[in-house]
Amino acid sequence: MKYLPLVISATLLALPQPAAAIPRTEKAILAQIEICRTSLEMVRDGASDDEETDYLVAQLERNGWDEETDLDDLMLVCIFFKQGWLHSQSE
Repeated sequence: MKYLPLVISATLLALPQPAAAIPRTEKAILAQIEICRTSLEMVRDGASDDEETDYLVAQLERNGWDEETDLDDLMLVCIFFKQGWLHSQSE
């Protein structure tokens, strides 16, 4: 699990960035990883989908990511993070 943030960072930096997307800078990616880590912990602790979505929306606002598709972009990043966590649990 200790290499997961590095793998996610490399994957995100390799993705093409559309004009309206959450940033792919190193600082932004580290923030996104931390957001996804907290989101995963919320889910593991029994949070509802609405509670998780509310948290993600609040984090988007906190970081100034206010484009129309930013929530979808962040949710995609978090899906990668959750898949990595699930994979690490199956080893």
